[in-house]
Amino acid sequence: MKRLGVNIDHVATLRNARGEWHPDPIDAALHVVKCGADSVTIHLREDRRHIKDKDAKSICDLKKVLVNLEISMNKDIISNALKMKPDYICIVPENRREITTEGGLDIKKNFGKLKTIIFKFKKAKIRTSLFINPSLNDIKLAKLLKVDCVEIHTGKYPNLRLRRNRKESWTRRLVQENTLSPNDFILPIFLIDGSNKKESISTMPGVFRYTINRVSQIVDKAIKKGIPMVALFPKTKNTLKNDLGTESLNENNLVCRAILEIKKKYKNQIGIMCDVALDPYTSHGHDGLIKSNQVINDETIEVLINQSLLQAEMGCDVLAPSDMMDGRIGKIRKALDNSNFKNTQILSYAAKYASSFYGPFRDAVGSKSSLKGDKKTYQMDFRNSDEAMREVALDIKEGADMIMVKPGMPYLDIIKSIKEKFKIPVLAYQVSGEYSLLETAINKKLIQKNAVYESLVSFKRSGANAIVSYYADRIDKILE
Repeated sequence: MKRLGVNIDHVATLRNARGEWHPDPIDAALHVVKCGADSVTIHLREDRRHIKDKDAKSICDLKKVLVNLEISMNKDIISNALKMKPDYICIVPENRREITTEGGLDIKKNFGKLKTIIFKFKKAKIRTSLFINPSLNDIKLAKLLKVDCVEIHTGKYPNLRLRRNRKESWTRRLVQENTLSPNDFILPIFLIDGSNKKESISTMPGVFRYTINRVSQIVDKAIKKGIPMVALFPKTKNTLKNDLGTESLNENNLVCRAILEIKKKYKNQIGIMCDVALDPYTSHGHDGLIKSNQVINDETIEVLINQSLLQAEMGCDVLAPSDMMDGRIGKIRKALDNSNFKNTQILSYAAKYASSFYGPFRDAVGSKSSLKGDKKTYQMDFRNSDEAMREVALDIKEGADMIMVKPGMPYLDIIKSIKEKFKIPVLAYQVSGEYSLLETAINKKLIQKNAVYESLVSFKRSGANAIVSYYADRIDKILE
């Protein structure tokens, strides 16, 4: 459950136990805390300066609740605030003497008074902030006052009209916060055995499988469009699959041959990303080895290490372990370094969820019909977000260069959290289910084609550095 915070003004519209309106901020705050709030912000206005000692003590006695007070520079309010011992206070303008024409606190005019007030709260070990204008001078003055933080006042209607920046196309483009370019994309390529084949995938309209000798057709287009990297996914023949996924270690498998072909023709004009997992090669469709009906972790890692070394030897630039075994990133990184593949990058699928959006991909690689059971014992529970942070932290510590979040659009919150917390390159996978839903809806004219662009921008807005998308080969038309 997310933490719940409540902002209480002196006219809070909350009812007490008798069904009456709460006219008092203290009474209202105690009420919402009793209801389960984790934090409260109470605005003590000048017309509520006379707070009873017992009420102040009630707030002071609150345990495990973050208490924030918004106060003016009135001496009675300050006295009450000190009695209440909040975690934080924010000094806001309350009258004409304290406010600027822009609406923020007039720090320059009240500098001496503010310095005295802030000193009192600092002495009481209460953190402080000021409600100021977005002015460099005001920020410098706030820094001189040694406040812990500032809240920026950005203006109000009618002086501030946000629609002014939206009035014409040129001004919308001028102030847009996020953009898309071919540099933001990774193009997945599905591989099949044979010669001169381009095979459609019924559950993924507009996406195809290619034989090795036709891969250059799609790579040529990717380079021409400016796409930095392709991702290779094989559809392994059923006759080559077994319980141990041994085809993953065959230097003549589809992925290895495709790597050699691309590197031979294009050198380093484009990057190559390869999945490190066993599901395309196992007869049971799981990402690891199975013993007693369980996917076993440590034994699987030993196979993944050898698969990684083989792909690196073939010329793979970015290894992408998508298996979700515990501890595999550290062991793969160590093996790569010991084998002089120190520059081979690792893109960890650290936040890969047990999702219902993978169906069409499993059709594409031929693992859907063979999959026995589900993958919930190793892929993440989609109800969890804190767990994703733990997974990412472990993989970064073990040597991951980049992090993948999969699926993409239903997990924008995870992308944003990872980017803000770890400041590491984060990639989003717009998975097959997301793609097929969009493409089918567009083909049936249920939604407009611009929905694709909108969905892709959402990844950038959430903080993704790049996107694995089946639309990557059409990105020039999407961006027109």
